[in-house]
Amino acid sequence: MLLIKRILALATAIVLGSQLAIAGATSSYVPQAETLGATLRRLASAAAHKNPYNQPQLLGAQPSIQLTGAYPGNAAVVAAGTLYSNAGHIYYAAVGGTTGTSTAPTGTNRTLAYPDGSITWLYYGLAAGDIVSNGGYLFQVVTPGVPATTGSGPTPGSLSDGTITWAMIGLQTSPVLTQINTHNAALTNVYNPVGGLSNNSLVPDGPNTANGSVFRWEGGWPVVQSSGFGVFPAGPDISPVTGNCNAQTAYSGLQIQCNYESVEFVAEAAIVEINTINTGTYAIQVDGQYIKSGAGPNTVGGATLVSVYSGGNARITLDFTNIGGRAAHTIKLEMTAYNLLRQVSVGPYDYITYPNQSDNFGVAFVGSSLTAGTGATGTYSSWSNVFRQLVGLPDAANFAIGGTGLLNPGTSTPYISHFMADLSRYAAFRGAPKVIFVEADINDVSYGSTAAQITTAATTLIKTLRAAYPGGPKGTLIVGVASQNVGQGGGSLGTCGTAIQCEAAVQAAFTAQAASGDQYIGFIPNYGVPTPPGPVLTGTGHQTTLDGTCNGANATGSTAGNNYIDLSSSGPHPNDCGYMVWAKAIVAAYRAIINALP
Repeated sequence: MLLIKRILALATAIVLGSQLAIAGATSSYVPQAETLGATLRRLASAAAHKNPYNQPQLLGAQPSIQLTGAYPGNAAVVAAGTLYSNAGHIYYAAVGGTTGTSTAPTGTNRTLAYPDGSITWLYYGLAAGDIVSNGGYLFQVVTPGVPATTGSGPTPGSLSDGTITWAMIGLQTSPVLTQINTHNAALTNVYNPVGGLSNNSLVPDGPNTANGSVFRWEGGWPVVQSSGFGVFPAGPDISPVTGNCNAQTAYSGLQIQCNYESVEFVAEAAIVEINTINTGTYAIQVDGQYIKSGAGPNTVGGATLVSVYSGGNARITLDFTNIGGRAAHTIKLEMTAYNLLRQVSVGPYDYITYPNQSDNFGVAFVGSSLTAGTGATGTYSSWSNVFRQLVGLPDAANFAIGGTGLLNPGTSTPYISHFMADLSRYAAFRGAPKVIFVEADINDVSYGSTAAQITTAATTLIKTLRAAYPGGPKGTLIVGVASQNVGQGGGSLGTCGTAIQCEAAVQAAFTAQAASGDQYIGFIPNYGVPTPPGPVLTGTGHQTTLDGTCNGANATGSTAGNNYIDLSSSGPHPNDCGYMVWAKAIVAAYRAIINALP
């Protein structure tokens, strides 16, 4: 009997122990749904260690191409993909044809296309510091000149090429990037983003949707511009090609805002051809790293390249042959608002799939031209896009309109008159935004608004947003971001007072909302920041010549020692470096806000 009791006691202990172990396992290992604060902190923490701006750029995007000869003169036939010299510079024929009369290319801007008769030229170089790839190696120009019309270009054993002296600097890390307006017939597996959708259709996201898209869109809800354009179907875009993309554009009954868009996909291929239409600039990421152009130092972002439009065809080819060949790569094409995607082509045994994205929510921005990114090389260099990648936010729609404000309609409408409709449409595509950023800018001051009027307008927008998108652990965070006009400094601005007073008028609305018990509200000041560190956008000490570091401490002359310059290239709008400096400053303040969330 005693033995039976001991066995029963042991069995009971085992059962109880198992139950406790299971309970412990549940509390320790069964994943619980994250709160908004936990999600934002997790993403920001991961992005601090790895984001496109702290990863090394992929080098060697510009291929070494044999020079055909000197510019051939008027009415001469030039084949696409060939290289010619003119006035000491080298130009690439992205679109072949016949030269014009006195229209030979002379410019050196890598983000412009140079028309010449029926030809479209791109500036190729070759200036000191320019980099090309050849045979898997990287070569940099030491002594500028003109390459030879014979031979194989620079090699490890031959660093003289025509009148150019090269230095070998390492192995190629980037796919070779070329642009031409003719299709590579060997790439027979073609992926069409339209997927049978009709004109003006809103494009669903993801492989499980009706059109089975393999493309992930960021920046807004893409729309089919035209289901048939020439011999190739046209792809979705955020806006029509006509009209002002910095204003609301009515398109077949749809109100479409179009500051930024990108498309991402995974390609298991050695060669990938991306067919876009419309002229504009773009940047390319491969596996989270920017491709670097063949130009000199560029620490702002990746290669900024021009998309050449000719008869509906601009074909960008990424060739991975010299860096491992056929393998799976996540490719992101960041575009300005005027670019459209037509199709992506790979080899007959290659394929494209939708990228893995465990956090597939969106955030939204509203503001003026400063949030739209005016003054940057492309809208992908705006502070909003740089910022959201620095903190790991997976998608962002930029609904900023130049010249507008909380009260100022500019040539369009004030924030509240368009932003709610923008958000509603975006929410139908990506779900309710997890974070909403509202820029407090100078346009309301120039509109003659008083401090009280600005506070009232900000309060109305906040309460309208909150009614549609509640706060809470599963809700939406609303963040105000003060910019002011960077050319105004701290002096008197208008009826609302000084820069600090005008900024405080907006901040008062956010403070009042927080005081009402809303924990999911924050404000990032500019002028109201104590010194040090002081405001980022001061309007004083502009550095108009980039030093390649985006660091105000490296400025010279009147800007020497000024760590808070905006690096403005023209008046009130920063350049790429200025937006980078601003974005990084906002990151620090944003982290403080999300760290305080439950």
